[in-house]
Amino acid sequence: MELINAITTYCNSNPVIAGLVGLWGLTVLTFFVKTIPSKLMTLIKKHLTTTIYLYNYTYAYHQFMKWIDDKDMVKKFRAVSIISGRYGDEEEHTKGVGYGKHVIFLKGRPLIIELEEKESDSYMEKNVLRITKLGRSHKFFNDILKEINVKDNSIIKVYKDAESNWVFNKKQRKSYIENVCLEKEKKALLFNTIKKFIVKEKWYLEKGIPHRLGILLHGPPGVGKTILIKTVASYFNKNIYNMTRIDTSLLTEVPDNSIVLIEDIDSVSVDVSKRKNNKENGEEMKALRNIFGFSLSSLLNAIDGITDDVGKILFVTTNDIDKLDAALLRPGRIDLKLELGYVNDEIARHLFDKFFPNYKLPEGELIVRDALTPAKFQNLVMAGKSPDEILAYMEKQPIPRKKVSIVGREEI
Repeated sequence: MELINAITTYCNSNPVIAGLVGLWGLTVLTFFVKTIPSKLMTLIKKHLTTTIYLYNYTYAYHQFMKWIDDKDMVKKFRAVSIISGRYGDEEEHTKGVGYGKHVIFLKGRPLIIELEEKESDSYMEKNVLRITKLGRSHKFFNDILKEINVKDNSIIKVYKDAESNWVFNKKQRKSYIENVCLEKEKKALLFNTIKKFIVKEKWYLEKGIPHRLGILLHGPPGVGKTILIKTVASYFNKNIYNMTRIDTSLLTEVPDNSIVLIEDIDSVSVDVSKRKNNKENGEEMKALRNIFGFSLSSLLNAIDGITDDVGKILFVTTNDIDKLDAALLRPGRIDLKLELGYVNDEIARHLFDKFFPNYKLPEGELIVRDALTPAKFQNLVMAGKSPDEILAYMEKQPIPRKKVSIVGREEI
């Protein structure tokens, strides 16, 4: 107390000291006035609000934007953005939240929604959407996510590799097994093999065997390899991860119970002996590695790297199985090899029944011209050809046909 009285007396006798002390006190007071409210607000925000973050490279971000547009909530925002899919290449446009901070009421709750542009070298990571609400419960966000993530059982999702990440590519309507142009015996072998693989998951794990299945579909273009894979995905409710660049880390990031697809693998894989003895083929492989980013060895290493996952099915397609390395085709990497051939009597009757259900075909085995694919048959239908015209086209220039066989776990 005496110290304070002494300082007061000294200040009264010295105006300069009194001014400095007063200025110091004003500075301290200003600091507390400016700092305490902001710190208090930060503390309140931290403990009394909940924030969820959505990044533009995620599927959830675009689903949320589409949900806002579908619910006609865009009118609540003063700044609006136009989105044309995740890569800007979709014909259907969606209106979403624009840049800046927005305060809206959603389901009776006040929300702060802020869209901010991020500094990033990647074209994928550009925006972050922050949604903040009062309260610490997650129930409100969970309810919104349930509305956004209503599963459409009529579609499958296709993902593609981009910048060492899997990104959503498109949704496709399911394809039904009744529409598959394949001999019944082959169809039964394929689907029964996959069914046994799925139900024996526990057995695989108990025996320490990787729960994966490798299937090779081979045959000329237009025989239905891709549509068959889509049908398998539809039938077993699995999403497709379409791989164009072999990356072991990418394969490990594929969710369990999914399909990994490598199409036209013959374009990047040739026989080992040919690669060793043929300089031209060696140059071709070098060029292909530059284009596709992988060699046969990296492909084999990637396939062998799928060890700890459950329920993954690897589909590989090729137009010419003779071009493939024997190392790729060994059991454990490829467990089932299935040849899809040209239209024969059984497939032809299936196609006529599909497109012309009331048309009566002649008795006996149909004569089918060589190298007629299901794709060509469908092309004739789309061109408006009548059943009689298509039948005449099929019978023109008949050539003796080779019998198509299945090579894999069992021969037929």
